[in-house]
Amino acid sequence: MSGFFILIDSVPNKAKQLSLSNTIRYFVEIIRMVMLKVASISDISRPFFIITLYAFIINGSAVLSYKKTN
Repeated sequence: MSGFFILIDSVPNKAKQLSLSNTIRYFVEIIRMVMLKVASISDISRPFFIITLYAFIINGSAVLSYKKTN
């Protein structure tokens, strides 16, 4: 559930909680803010920070799990 086809506000609470772990949700939120509301940088800073945090966690875990073999 990213909120692209169905608005997150119109789904049950369990689905809202489940969508918090989906990074596409935050991307769609930023796109909607910029396109529909002409949002400023301060408006999109929270979802952008969450996407950045996900990127550091995923990339950091990839680097740590990499093992060079000969």
